[in-house]
Amino acid sequence: MKANCELSVLVEHRGFLTMFEDISGFGAWHRRWCYLNGSVLNYWKYPDDERKKTPIGTIDLYACHTQKVTVAPRDICARLNTMLLEFERPARETDVESLIIVPNGRNTIVRYLLSADTKEERELWCAYFNKVLLLLRAWGPSHWLSTSNCWIQITRHEYLLEIWNFIYVFSCINFVEVYYEVFNQNWMVLIW
Repeated sequence: MKANCELSVLVEHRGFLTMFEDISGFGAWHRRWCYLNGSVLNYWKYPDDERKKTPIGTIDLYACHTQKVTVAPRDICARLNTMLLEFERPARETDVESLIIVPNGRNTIVRYLLSADTKEERELWCAYFNKVLLLLRAWGPSHWLSTSNCWIQITRHEYLLEIWNFIYVFSCINFVEVYYEVFNQNWMVLIW
């Protein structure tokens, strides 16, 4: 038997967020139209730009080190309804410590401060970000492929029980659909 398992991070959300940016050592807040599609947050100046222009920036949550997205600590940002996303990357010679760049030995922590207009919008964005992070961490770096596909070859019937246990664990967290293709005798699992 052959099983086809596909992880699809089907998270989609749009709305305005005000983003903190470091411009020549000075901090500035800019309102951006944001589109979270799967594990990628793209942003533009205006909603109409989404259809007409390439994003002015992208944040890939795959590399996010924040355990749970919540309100940013007040010692980092006192602005209401601000969320903190932290990423770690190799240090560069040009790194200068600031609110959003924190040198840490061989690595540098890059912070994104994103502010929602209301508490309700912040809670909604946090829920979407955390759902994506939960899915990415559940699969781990060894299971996450850039194509978002994971193929599992089942050669014995007893391995099917392991697949069902896997499906049960994810069904407690996410909505799971399981399809069995009679013609090809393939299982396909969609998780979102």
